[in-house]
Amino acid sequence: MKVIAIKPLLFALGILLCFTIAYFKSFEAILERGLSWHILILIIAMFIIWSRKEHYFNVPIKPNIPAGTSVLLISFLLLFIGSSTSTLLLSEGALITGIWGIVIYIGGFSLFKRLFWPLAYLCFTSSAVEGIFEILTPFYRHTTAIIAVFLANKFGFLTFVSETYIRLP
Repeated sequence: MKVIAIKPLLFALGILLCFTIAYFKSFEAILERGLSWHILILIIAMFIIWSRKEHYFNVPIKPNIPAGTSVLLISFLLLFIGSSTSTLLLSEGALITGIWGIVIYIGGFSLFKRLFWPLAYLCFTSSAVEGIFEILTPFYRHTTAIIAVFLANKFGFLTFVSETYIRLP
């Protein structure tokens, strides 16, 4: 039977509570978009970590307080600048780097290395990703049209193509 020390657990919960209070506006900005794919990304990241928890947490936990504090301070600076200038992208970046800082603070770089990809996956909650996808949308539409015409022709259908519009006679 595992015994969980109460003092470190309360300390970790205290850090998470302070983090949630400090970054409430950033969470709120994500939630204002509605229950869209942003929330799904958080759920998927947590599921990835939970499903392979033996792999991710099978490392010695060595808190790195100086590095974790440094990352958290950078995160707070990003949050302050983002809030002061009403720049959503900085506030979202602050949220992500803040989570990274907490992981480094509590578990050190060994835990951060193990959790890197699920934590990097959180970058998709940023509104910057939406801009990247908007730029790529015409390319994806055109590519999809080419593939659809190719498959339709292979199945013997006659197609008329005008840019991304496909007409079947």
